[in-house]
Amino acid sequence: MKKLLLTLIAFFAVFTAMADVVIVTQDTSVSERNAARRLSYYLKQMLGNKVTISKTAKSPAIYVGKNPTTAKMLGLKDFSSLKYEEIIIKSVGKVLVILGEGSRGTLYAVYTYLEDFLGFRFWAWKEYDVPPAKNFKMSGINHRYNPIFTRRAMYHWPLIHLPAQWKSGDAELAAIFRMNSGLTHTNAKYGGGDYSAGFTHTFHRILPQGKFFKTHPEYYSLINGKRHPRAQLCLSNKAMRKVFIEEAKKYYIKEKGALAITVAHDDNGLFCECKPCKALLAREKGRMAGVEIDFVNEVAEALEKVYPGIMVETSAYGPTILPPLVTKPRKNVIIRYADMNLNPAFPFGHPENKEVTENFKAWAKVANQMAVWHYTTNAKNGLVPMPVMDSYDANIKFFRDNKVTNVFIEDSGTSMGLAHLNQLRGYITSRMLWNPNLDYNKLLVDFTDGYYGKKAGPIVREYIKLYHSPIYTKIPAREIFNRINKGYFTEYYIGRSKSYQTAKKNPDAMVVPPVVTYFDHVLGYMPRETLIQCVKLLDKACEAAETENFKDRIRDARFAIRVAMLSDYDLAAAPEKYGFTSKQLKDMAKETFAEAKRLGNQRMGLDNSPFSMVENQISRIQELNKKTIPDFLKGVNSKDLEFFNYKDWSLMIPKRAEIINDPDSYDGKVYKMFNTPPSWALQCRNITTSVRPGKYKIYLRFRMLPKKGVFDVKPGTFFNAAYYRRDSAVGSYKDSMIRAKTEEFKDGKYHWKYAGTHQIDTVSSAYFFADPCNHPDVEAIIIDQLLLQRVSK
Repeated sequence: MKKLLLTLIAFFAVFTAMADVVIVTQDTSVSERNAARRLSYYLKQMLGNKVTISKTAKSPAIYVGKNPTTAKMLGLKDFSSLKYEEIIIKSVGKVLVILGEGSRGTLYAVYTYLEDFLGFRFWAWKEYDVPPAKNFKMSGINHRYNPIFTRRAMYHWPLIHLPAQWKSGDAELAAIFRMNSGLTHTNAKYGGGDYSAGFTHTFHRILPQGKFFKTHPEYYSLINGKRHPRAQLCLSNKAMRKVFIEEAKKYYIKEKGALAITVAHDDNGLFCECKPCKALLAREKGRMAGVEIDFVNEVAEALEKVYPGIMVETSAYGPTILPPLVTKPRKNVIIRYADMNLNPAFPFGHPENKEVTENFKAWAKVANQMAVWHYTTNAKNGLVPMPVMDSYDANIKFFRDNKVTNVFIEDSGTSMGLAHLNQLRGYITSRMLWNPNLDYNKLLVDFTDGYYGKKAGPIVREYIKLYHSPIYTKIPAREIFNRINKGYFTEYYIGRSKSYQTAKKNPDAMVVPPVVTYFDHVLGYMPRETLIQCVKLLDKACEAAETENFKDRIRDARFAIRVAMLSDYDLAAAPEKYGFTSKQLKDMAKETFAEAKRLGNQRMGLDNSPFSMVENQISRIQELNKKTIPDFLKGVNSKDLEFFNYKDWSLMIPKRAEIINDPDSYDGKVYKMFNTPPSWALQCRNITTSVRPGKYKIYLRFRMLPKKGVFDVKPGTFFNAAYYRRDSAVGSYKDSMIRAKTEEFKDGKYHWKYAGTHQIDTVSSAYFFADPCNHPDVEAIIIDQLLLQRVSK
């Protein structure tokens, strides 16, 4: 009898796989009907037979969505007992029921069924694997799950929704990744999102200085005896608080569908110094968070009276990172803790992150609800490989165990998908945010073997282990200073590192190589020899890949680590020392950026991305023979000269300049910049990203092009240019600005002009700009070379 029963079960399973599949959806929402359509779409690819959607079915069927029929099948009176976004996938006789709470739950249930029970693998944007038909099953399933993190968001390409700068993100991928809040793109078909109006840094969005400062300067911070419109708000000002509350109501209403509103200080430390604000700060013994929470609590209380259930989110970030000592957040205030001071190579709880961990737990004691802003990317340069994957598992489980319900991860949002291991990071992180109890190592093997192939997968895992290995080997603290001097770090941000602080106190101490949110080169933590091994290891993986598709994916994965090696100044200057020839490096650069352009064309394009300049940055570094040195610099060591050409300039305003041929230029091509406003249309940012930090004299080679028919150009300034740095400590750029006079350029020839001596380092906001003056007799300025002469460290 038992044998017969097993035979019948096996027969039924085969029959089910071979028979037509009916998907039933009744009286459901827009997103649930879409869930049924997406299920049908993928099952057709799997089964190759007829899959239909109907409102009724007599044969075995899959019922999708919440309605009286599915409630009855599950033995439920209604669905009020379901927790937030809880999903149910359950076999009931010959029927399979798939549904979930809210507007997104059923979508999440469908993708869970496809992945966990049928074997689909949604690796990344438009990349997924379809399992064989034999994997199809409807019986023997009883799965019920509600997510631990109620809000999940990743600043990850292509999930982001910033239409002003990029095309909208992919809504289905957001549903597949179970992302439901923050900057994640979505729409009604995919259930919408749970938004907080404003998301972050909202003081001036809710109370804009353009609207209020002129009539009420007292609403804004008093700094050194003067009210500043771009500083923070004067949080002790009672009149400002009343106005802010009314403006916050309007702001919240405009953000239709928002479940919360963010009331958080702007991204600077310019807090008010007036006597009442100082008194509030003194009460909190210097902890600015207490002053801000005092203000946020009043706003939260007022809004709750009008919008019952509304949550108000604020930030523990920068000046407010330490929790208050006196004022506690109200019950409807969410604290979003930004862990920028974390060494992301190590998890919360590690000795390297002792202070950050203790501070987080102190906030968790006083806050009713905790959210987190977690950094897993290099905000200075998204291409730099960050050794942070070893900490993924422990950090997400730390959030699970410490009161966090809302997680935002700042990942590869601006990378156009070219960030280091972008697909792998998105796959693993999204799955663990949905279910932090998953096994990280199993996810890693699943992805690397499935996405890169079983032969290349183990090699990729070896590579991941290798690029993490330097953080586990301590180095002399004085080496930190050496790496700062070589420009591997943005010095301002390295100051956040515990290793840096130790190095200042004891240069002979052995420290962990610092990994901070902002640094410029992988050599900041990785020895050059290891970097070269990493590149060779992914080359080996590419050779081992079984299919061309797997090879393409590995070429994508190795892009960032190759860029890191190719943009190494010392290696480019002496390639033979490290086992390369100059030709090998140039061939590798050519191949790498051909790959980048292929990927860019497949995705969103590279023309307006920061990577459009990297190709020339690398080829410029590898150009070992310097260009013709101007007469006024004869005798200067060529190693102290850096040339930048038309490829290094960024066109910031379309149609204000164009590249033209010019045989009199150094490279045969130049920028023709039209002599019309707006200004600053051309900027050269590569000078801050691809030279060794130090003091440089700057020179610009350009000529004037008069308008047709104009033979006697009127005297006057026709062009300005200067090195600009948003840092008052280095003085005004106007002190050394090139102010070109028509009288000097009447001959129509190129001239070199001096633009001052400047400290050039890794400040991301610094650049050289070109600024036409709209002279009535001048058609354009022809810009050739920008030259830097290194004069000291």
